[in-house]
Amino acid sequence: MARGPLKGIAALVGAAVRDPKRLLRWASSAVTEARTGGAEAVRRKLSSGTGAYQQWIARYDTIEESDRAAIERRLATLTRTPTFSILMPVYNVDETWLREAIDSVLDQIYPHWELCLVDDASSEPHVRGVLDDYAARDARVRVAFRTDNGHISAASNTALALATGEFIALLDHDDLLAPHALFMVALELEEHPDADLLYSDEDGIDEAGERFKPMFKPDFAPELLLSVNCISHLGVYRTSIVREAGGFRVGFEGSQDLDLALRVVERSAAERIRHIPHVLYHWRAIPGSVQTGGGAKEYAHDAARRAIAEHLARRGETANVTQGFRRLHRVTVELPVPAPLVTLVIVAAADSAALERTLVSLAESTGYDPFEIIVVTSAGASMGAASASATRSISAVVGTRASAVDAARGTVVVFVRAGLVAREPFWLHDLVAHALRDGVGAVGGRIVEADGAIVAAGLAIGADGEALELYRGARSDEPGQLYRAQVLGNYTACSAALLAARRAGLAEAGVPDRLSDDDVAAGAAICARLRARGRRIVWTPHSELVATAVAERATSRAKPAAFVDPMLSPNLAPSGTGVVLASPPGVAKPWR
Repeated sequence: MARGPLKGIAALVGAAVRDPKRLLRWASSAVTEARTGGAEAVRRKLSSGTGAYQQWIARYDTIEESDRAAIERRLATLTRTPTFSILMPVYNVDETWLREAIDSVLDQIYPHWELCLVDDASSEPHVRGVLDDYAARDARVRVAFRTDNGHISAASNTALALATGEFIALLDHDDLLAPHALFMVALELEEHPDADLLYSDEDGIDEAGERFKPMFKPDFAPELLLSVNCISHLGVYRTSIVREAGGFRVGFEGSQDLDLALRVVERSAAERIRHIPHVLYHWRAIPGSVQTGGGAKEYAHDAARRAIAEHLARRGETANVTQGFRRLHRVTVELPVPAPLVTLVIVAAADSAALERTLVSLAESTGYDPFEIIVVTSAGASMGAASASATRSISAVVGTRASAVDAARGTVVVFVRAGLVAREPFWLHDLVAHALRDGVGAVGGRIVEADGAIVAAGLAIGADGEALELYRGARSDEPGQLYRAQVLGNYTACSAALLAARRAGLAEAGVPDRLSDDDVAAGAAICARLRARGRRIVWTPHSELVATAVAERATSRAKPAAFVDPMLSPNLAPSGTGVVLASPPGVAKPWR
């Protein structure tokens, strides 16, 4: 059996039989990448047609002629057929990629669209000819030629001025839409006509037409959007709100779409922001593009951080936005002055040494002030040396976590598993700062082993209520899908091993009196009550404690199709140290 690059070559030869031009494009791009990216670029090119994602595409994400016919039949039943104005700024793009991008619009099964093409004063002579060619072919293609090069924000605004549709969609001049892209958006609007912003999953596509690097997104996740653009493409916006927001802002080039998304989010509501869990957009990976390396457009990262900082400021939040994991973004929310009292709640463990390590470490090595410590213990139990060895006063509560919340004096309560110790003094700051933000119900922190391996990140909740830990045992630098093991984001629940919440919010939701000693089950139960009151659950890797003894937990594996967690794509399933492709995915083709 062919393996690695040999298997990739075999796949390409098979593809060449069906499409000889594709092989020529691949060969040309392989040479280019060999010159610009070295052996690693060639290795990726050779292997791009192999692997689980390619098999998944073939099984679940390929539009056949029978699908087209079924979609057309489903189209006839729609009660609304909004027009989508697709905005495409154009500047000196290779003719091959430009034609393929435009052809992907003309190939849309959904017919109610207009393509607003704006040439941003290209110096390459072929650009005008291509745009004029398509305008002559199809009356839905509208073209404008700028006399000066204003860059992508200005060109996008020119395209926006051409738009007459109820919604706009964004398409870069070398990317591709899936043939059913606009149909899927129309179908979502059929069910949710009040939606203001809709976004889909996406992936990359190389010069040989091979797809790779899927980005399977959760439902709307406000905190994740502050770390990585999880709306991106395909992004579809209600035109009236885009115009009300002022369109695209000059000065945010490279992240103008993130800046727009943040300003639209401010004018909408979570229930009017819809995720379509289908891969409807393909980013072209060519030398110099973001898909070929995060540093290709460093100015884009800088613009993104300014957009995020201004977004938070408009919402009345004081925060700093700096570079985070792999050039992504870290939001540090400032604490109020004076900082509020925090109550650390620690459930006594059978291992008294573990409890003592935690009490001493947190009492002496926590840079936050003020805080108090309450230990939840059983009747007749004594903390003994554990309490005496710490320099800070520690009180005991006989009962449960609920009893400790009742006894707490802090504005914020933080549950901490016995056996955890602090590695750096500011571990508590992010937990408290995010817990105090409007709309946040609870904030989970990261637990790692001494070597950095992840012990606790977020939880995935199955349809039957079962909670599974994500990224447990993963390497400390494991990015996770959409980098979610390394950046501020949202989950449906987090473990109570390290979980912060406002005391008033916990009192309102009611901490279950008989919680399991299992931190995962306890965290899932607490977060479920907070979510039921409209609160979102946040997770941060920047509040980190170290496990001196890792608690073992037997977790059963739910079938992928059983997962309907809104913070986990139905195209993914929990598995081992992270997530894998769900096979079959949790969403079917809706036209079948």
